[in-house]
Formats: sequence, structure tokens, C-alpha cells
Amino acid sequence: MGLFARLFEKEYCAVCEAETGILGRRRIEDGCLCIACARKLSPYFEGRRHATTAQIKEQLAYREENKKAVAAFSPTKSIGTVALGLGGRTQVILDEDAGTFIVTDNPEWHDANPDVFDVSLVTGCDFEVDENRTEVLRKNGRGEEVSYDPPRFDSAYDFHVTIRLEHPYVSTIRFKANQEPIERRDSTDYRRTEEVCRQIRAALAQEGEGTRVAEEPKIPVQCPHCMATTILDANGCCEYCGSPLS
Repeated sequence: MGLFARLFEKEYCAVCEAETGILGRRRIEDGCLCIACARKLSPYFEGRRHATTAQIKEQLAYREENKKAVAAFSPTKSIGTVALGLGGRTQVILDEDAGTFIVTDNPEWHDANPDVFDVSLVTGCDFEVDENRTEVLRKNGRGEEVSYDPPRFDSAYDFHVTIRLEHPYVSTIRFKANQEPIERRDSTDYRRTEEVCRQIRAALAQEGEGTRVAEEPKIPVQCPHCMATTILDANGCCEYCGSPLS
């Protein structure tokens, strides 16, 4: 059978046995899933492609049982930039009495079946600041755009939170705390977003064996010598001109 013929060959969902169309099938290790069954998996599950039918069915059973945990979930604290009007939609919501939490960007999360995790399953939580730099150019005497010497850059910043779990289906949850890039490191938005990330980390940091909190993230600074935005090296020096800043 040729490749073209195999492309249009009928295939059936390994779970519900419904016929899957060409665009409606999601591959697993030993078959495929229909879109409906694939959407029932945890949104943070990254191993679908290499999971077997038996493993997928086990997870779907867990996800069905998770609906009971969602119904019992009683929020006591929500942490996210959405409450500050900073554009980020993802929140960490805790039920401190039960020692559980969810991570969701859906305001109607009651109907979305978010995974309910025990805080005790968290093995690490940290955040990082990603700097996106765009070089600032000048025009020379011939009207051409050229670099400054030394180069100058405009920067924008994004905060990413990473939660690591000891869980059978979800090992890592990573999300952006802000929705729109933050243009200034010395801005109120930057400081407030950083504080939200710290609050998430503190809320999920548990004392006890196997739980760790990462070191403080490396924050870009402006070098007063070459004016470049830089991450200090191990000796506290600018990565561009080598001048000491600390």
C-alpha cells in the first residue's frame, strides 16, 4: 500500500473505538486517539506520543476520579498577576486546608477538570526572568543604520514559573506569569510580577525531605561602564566589557 493510500486509511480510537479522521487523530505508542479522548488527558501531560493504550486508559481513569477532587476543592488563596491587572491569566489556586492546589488559566475552572495536586508532591518551584533584547541602531553620516559602539539594546522581560512534581502523569508545569512583555526592569509591573512569582514559590515550598527551593533567579542589570544590559558573571562582572559591578 502506498504512502498516499495509508494516509487515508481508516483508523479507530484506541479508547472509545470511534473512527478518527486524518486531522482528528493523535498518535500514541501503539495506535491513536480521537480528539475527544486526547482532550480528556491532563493538559500538562507531555508523554502522550510514547504512552501505550493501557497507560492512556489508566490516566483517563485518574482524570475521571479527579473530578471528585475538583468538586471538593475549596480555594483559600489565589496567586497570579490577573488580580493585579498585569495581563497574566494563569493562577495558582490553593486549598490550604486540604493541602492541595491547581494551576489554571480558565476562570471557569470548576468545569475544566484541572488537575488537583497535593502540595506534598512538589519537589521544586522556581522562576526565571527571560530577557528579549533588540539592538538600538543609529544613522551614520550616509543615512545608514549602524550599531553604537559599544552596542546598545532595548530589553523586554518575561517571567516564567516552573513547578516540578513527583506525579505519575505530570512532572513539570511551566507557565508565563505575565502576558505582555514588561519593558522596564525598574518598573512597577516588573516588581509586582516578581513578587507574584515569589509568592507562588513560597506557597509551594514545603519543609521536608525531597523538597527544594531554587536559588534566586539571575536578574539583568545595566552596566554603568558600557551601558549594556547584562547578566553578571560568577565574579560579578559585565559579560560584555568585563567591568566589575559588585
